Amino acid sequence: MSQIVIVLLLIVPMVAIIVMLSNANRKRRNRERTKIHEYITGVIRQTGIENNYQQHLIHQTIVIDEQDKKLLVIDHKEADFSYEVISLENMRDTRIISDKYSFKSDDKSNRQETITTRIGVSLLPEKAGTECILTFYDHIAHNVHQVNDFEKEAQQLKSKIDDVRSNQFSVVQ
Repeated sequence: MSQIVIVLLLIVPMVAIIVMLSNANRKRRNRERTKIHEYITGVIRQTGIENNYQQHLIHQTIVIDEQDKKLLVIDHKEADFSYEVISLENMRDTRIISDKYSFKSDDKSNRQETITTRIGVSLLPEKAGTECILTFYDHIAHNVHQVNDFEKEAQQLKSKIDDVRSNQFSVVQ
């Protein structure tokens, strides 16, 4: 009987600590989401961008204004928030990027392995300047089995941006 009491005295505090840590983590994530949402709402109001289309990416949110042909890119990685308004009329090209990394495997076959490290849409400005990359997949944050899904999403966004640039409004699903 005393063994059961000792085991319970050890297990109950551990379970209580796990529950408390889980609740604290959930509250922290909710506060972060609220902070990001408030920042996005404030930036949309401040810039006057009409929210015709919005998509959340890994550490970015994009808003497309179809009438003014503008793209609002809001970066929200951890506590760093910033935004950029891009005129789609001044874009030279949009491209799908797929960064890959090759390495030799450690097994006896010594074969070359390749992994996808990033998938995104690159927006190239007409004038020389920095390109903007909308990142869908990052090998650190996502599972390797999601690569095909993110490639499809990147292709859909590229099509949406190209349609807005050429005044052909379409619905991306």
